[in-house]
Parts: sequence; C-alpha cells; structure tokens
Amino acid sequence: MIRGLLGIACLALAGAAPVFAQVMGPTLGELLAQSPAVVQADAERRAAESRARQLEIGQYETQVETGLTRRDAGLDGDFAEWNLGVSRQVRWPEKRRLDEALARNARHQARTRFEQVWRNEVLDWARLWTEFTLAEARARLASERIQGAQARLDAEQIRVQQGRGREIDRDRFRRDLALAEVAHGEAETVVRLARLALDMRFVGASGMEMPVEAILAACAAPEASPGSPAVRLAQLEGERIDLERRRTQSDLLPDPQLGLNLFSERDGDETGLGVTVSVPIAGGYRRARRDASDDLARAAAAARRAAEAEVERQRLEVEMRAVDGSRRRDQARAAEIAARSVIDRLERGLSLQAVTMLDLLEARQALLTAQLASAEAQAAFDHARLQRAILSGCPNPSAVLSD
Repeated sequence: MIRGLLGIACLALAGAAPVFAQVMGPTLGELLAQSPAVVQADAERRAAESRARQLEIGQYETQVETGLTRRDAGLDGDFAEWNLGVSRQVRWPEKRRLDEALARNARHQARTRFEQVWRNEVLDWARLWTEFTLAEARARLASERIQGAQARLDAEQIRVQQGRGREIDRDRFRRDLALAEVAHGEAETVVRLARLALDMRFVGASGMEMPVEAILAACAAPEASPGSPAVRLAQLEGERIDLERRRTQSDLLPDPQLGLNLFSERDGDETGLGVTVSVPIAGGYRRARRDASDDLARAAAAARRAAEAEVERQRLEVEMRAVDGSRRRDQARAAEIAARSVIDRLERGLSLQAVTMLDLLEARQALLTAQLASAEAQAAFDHARLQRAILSGCPNPSAVLSD
C-alpha cells in the first residue's frame, strides 16, 4: 500500500524542476502531460498568447482610398480626375501602455489557469491512486486471511483424523475459510474497479510506484513554487479589471485618425495634397462602459477574498486530516500489536486446552479489524501529507509547457 500511496506525489512533481526529475524520472511527467485536461489547458494557453499579441498590436490598420472619375464640363470639355488617400487611426501613448499591460496580464492569467488545471489533475491522481492502493492493501489482507484460514483448517483436519481435534472446531474453520474467500472476492472486485478508474483517467498509471518520503523531500526543495493558482487568478482578474477601467476611462478621449490625400483634377491642370484629422465625439456609450468597470472592480475584490478564504479552508482541512491521520495510524498500530499479543497468548492456552477455538477465531477477527484500520489510517495520513505538499505549490508544470 505504501508503494502506491507515495506514488501520488510522484505525478504531482512530474515535469517540475530537475530535483523532481531525479527523484521520479520523466515517465510520470509525460503521463500527466498527456492528460486530456492538461492538453486542452495548454492549447488554451497558447491561444491566449495569440490574443495577447493581438491586444498589443491593436486594431489600428492603415486604410487606402482611391477613386477615378470622368467629368463632363460642357463647353470646357471632358476631364479625367482621380484621388488617392491614406489614413490611419493613431493610439494615444497612455492607451498603448495600458494595452501592453493588459496583454501581460492575459499571458499571466493563461499560464496560471494552466497551472490550476495541472494541480487539479495531480489532486485527482492522488485521490484515484489512494483508492487503488488502499484497495490493493485490503485485497492483500483478504488473501492472507484465506491462507491462514486454509492452514488452520488443514491442521485441524489432521487433528480430527488423529482423534485429538473436534469436528465442531473443524467446521468453524471451514466457515472462517468460506467467509475469507467471500471477502477476498469482494476486495478483488474493488481493486479491479479502482484500477479501471485510475487507468482510464491516466493510462498505465496503476503500474507505477514511487517512495513517498523521497517525493515529500522533493516537495520541500526550493524549486517547488509556492502559492495557490486560484488566489493568483483572482488577483490577476482584479488587476485586469482595474486596467480595463483605466482603459475605458482613457477611451473618453477618442483616438484621432490622420489622413493624407493626393488629388488631380481637369486632366492634371489642378493637383493638390491635403492632410486630414478626424476625432470621434465621445458619447454615452463610452461613459456607460466606464461605470460598468467600477462595478466589476468591486466584484473582483469580493471574488479574491472568497478565493483566499477557500484556499485557507483547504489548508486547514488538510492540516487537520494530517494530524488526525497520524493519531489514527498510531492508535491502529497499537491495536494491531495488542491483537497479535492476544493471539499469541490464546494459541499457548489452546495447546493447554485452557481456551476454546471460538476464542481464538474471535481474536483473529479482531486482528484483521486492526490491520484494516491500520492500512486505512496509513493511507489517510500519507494522502493528507501529499495533499498538503500539492496545495503548498509542489506541482510545477513549467517543464511541460509548450512554446
């Protein structure tokens, strides 16, 4: 079980800084990078990069106008006339600076969204892998129960044949074996279902393993980037809205359009060159956009506070689970040790005919319960520690980001 539980963070760190690669190798990073959600997020990140470049350039294109006419001037005859004009809208310097800031913000948001998807995938991996490895641990215990029940039944069968055993005890051992086989069948079904859920989401993941302590040590390395993508997204969204508000405010001073016109009239007898400047008159539409930006800024501030509160709740919950898991693990281990001690005493008493076989069967059932509790507590403890590492910023997808 420990093998699988520690593999959770292996994927969490996949594709991160070199220290993580040294711990786990490239396979898990490649596995996560092929996740449909990660592939989609990376494509959306690259699309956002293209939109950011569009924002930096702006919709400021040069326009060319030309015309050719033939004019009948009566007694003066017919004349050919033409004109050629070139115009372009010019962005004010302050607007250019704001657009460049908005483009940088868009790039940061796109990357942060990718990191959020990556982290969510790691958390999903942790959940699915924990369920799978815990199911394997339960199945192993069920298998050990069958082996023990079969050995006890065989030994009692020999005792009965030798006239030293009781048939009622042999029947009890048969019942114990049958129940063990039923429990093992159910446990194997759970393993298959857990493996299916894991491999359908992360192909081939059920065959990977990684020592948990090495992963947790890698998570503590300086390369692990701190911070919550959700909080950073809320911060970036607040910055974007503020930039949009300032950009909308600057739009109250419209961009001018400069033009250059060249014309020829009366077959070239009259020619000229002109310069034009046109400025739109700002109206209610631009002021309404400015007012909407103020409301959005207040909404963004509230969203940021909500994101920070949710991240803090998750942190406290994981801390509580880690503390509770450690306590439960220690208690379960103590119960397992005590149960084994009871069985040792009962087996010595059974040889002296001081206890009954029923007492021994009940003690073995208590040991099985303690073993299951120990496996579950260890799984919960390791899972909580890995979640804590993941939520503290351990997943770093920088190495798998495409250009």
